[in-house]
Amino acid sequence: MLDDPDYIKKIDSSGMIELIRRFPQDIKSAVGNARDLDLGLFYPDLAPEKITNVVVSGMGGSGISGEIVRDVLSEEIGIPIIVNKSSRLPAFVSNSTLLIVVSYSGNTEETLQVFHEGQKRKVPMVAVTSGGILEDEARKNEVPVIRMPSGYPPRTALPHLLFSVYITLEKAELIEVFDPSRTIKTLRRLSTLLSPNMGVSRNPAKQCALKLRNLLPHIYVWERYGAAADRWRTQLNENSKVMAISGVFSEMSHNDIVGWAGDINHKPAAVLLRAENEPPAILKRMKYTSRLFNKKGRLIEVYAEGETPMEKILSLIYIGDFTSAYLAVLREIDPTPVDAIEDLKKSL
Repeated sequence: MLDDPDYIKKIDSSGMIELIRRFPQDIKSAVGNARDLDLGLFYPDLAPEKITNVVVSGMGGSGISGEIVRDVLSEEIGIPIIVNKSSRLPAFVSNSTLLIVVSYSGNTEETLQVFHEGQKRKVPMVAVTSGGILEDEARKNEVPVIRMPSGYPPRTALPHLLFSVYITLEKAELIEVFDPSRTIKTLRRLSTLLSPNMGVSRNPAKQCALKLRNLLPHIYVWERYGAAADRWRTQLNENSKVMAISGVFSEMSHNDIVGWAGDINHKPAAVLLRAENEPPAILKRMKYTSRLFNKKGRLIEVYAEGETPMEKILSLIYIGDFTSAYLAVLREIDPTPVDAIEDLKKSL
């Protein structure tokens, strides 16, 4: 089934896998597009030393861009990056905050509420969107906009969402200038390995999808790359149309582990996302829980590629994106439509 590219294309009739394969080239265009931002034109007094925190506000695929940036920069940036997945703007947000409001469609209700509250508080803001109400409101109120290309299912626009946020921090002089070449090279190499034309015997995403078939995935990773586990979960939700659970080490050692040790009323699979630089304390916890996973269900280990934090987290995410699409094919489901979300939007 997964060794037949024509069969894969037949089930994936909306072309999700081809959109996933665009990830590396979308990084290059996203970085170039975001570098057109001129923060000084809108906020001439916004010096980096005056910014005490960064808040990235967005829902779903828009919000996870902030989680990735937070994880990648956790050991580099000297101020907190907070991800706000809510219609409420935290009370601490002020004129010393850099607020990045992210909505791919530009019409996300919760994000628009945050935008309007940010205006009331006179918070320095950047809007990241492909259009919609957010772009109209931002331009009307002289808030800088990074406008992304339209026409993507929002979850496949991750390169544009992510690097719009990341380069905003570069333009605010909060981080060093980013060179995307290594990340693009790593993901291009993976794109060949994970493509529909690569057989199951050599394709780790296809292998992972086969192992996950008819099981409930639990995805775990060292907290340094926690956004990768969240992305796996949401991609399995939206592409594969299955439930999934995600968590991080060490936190899962204080709660999830008890559930794994008890009576399990479903068929579980533990997907352990791995990176070379895991500290000794995390490795000990992973070794112990791996034995438990093997006793109670199926253990699948997926290893990051590359050297930098950005390469590592995006390689894990990229393998997960392909895995979720191949699992949908195994379930004979087109990965692209998200009818439940569309029905909810209509009802609202």
